[in-house]
Amino acid sequence: MIDDGRIIEVQVYGIQKRYSPEKHYVFILKIQRESSNVPEYIFRTYKEFCELDSKLCNIHPQARSYR
Repeated sequence: MIDDGRIIEVQVYGIQKRYSPEKHYVFILKIQRESSNVPEYIFRTYKEFCELDSKLCNIHPQARSYR
């Protein structure tokens, strides 16, 4: 696996409403890496953010107290 470089910044670049297969929202994230002057853009659903949150809380249970 090629190293893409360390992430130095992440921004919510925008939100899109989509209707296929049903209505949902997609977050557009702008990723800036150390090794590149050109940002990457990734698209993630709210459901995917909830899944990430759940996995992080399982790994780091103490994080739940900071909510």
